[in-house]
Amino acid sequence: MPLGKALKGAPDADPASCGDLIGAFPDEILHRVLSFLPAQQAVQTCVLARRWLNLWKSATGLRIVGPDRKAPAPFEEAREFVDNFLLLRRSSPVETFLLRVTGDAVDVRRLRLWVRYAVQCNVQVLRLNVLGQTRALLRPEDPPLTSRHLTGRPG
Repeated sequence: MPLGKALKGAPDADPASCGDLIGAFPDEILHRVLSFLPAQQAVQTCVLARRWLNLWKSATGLRIVGPDRKAPAPFEEAREFVDNFLLLRRSSPVETFLLRVTGDAVDVRRLRLWVRYAVQCNVQVLRLNVLGQTRALLRPEDPPLTSRHLTGRPG
């Protein structure tokens, strides 16, 4: 059998024996590790191995930011990704939701849907940074921002 090919139906090799030390951690720890990555990068981990295919769906933090992790993501580029990301992720619990977007045509209705999703997933820390020419704002008294899970921690 060629090197790198596994028998069909054979169990996966022990990750620790193959040099994949991070893959040896329990799923709960990997979910936490993935929560520190921008969402786009967390999804990309699905190509690492069969075990990683769906791990990103249960990451405890959702970070929608630019590729450098600091700058905002252009709204038009992030919109389709975030819609699909949230749909595929379903309703796994979220501890932190960070959304940092920019653009002249930020869709506030869509932002409200994304925030409502986070609130329904019992988000505890919600940070929104929206830069651009958007006139309508999300206000703390808006219904989607009402949750007993949100804490009052500053910045």
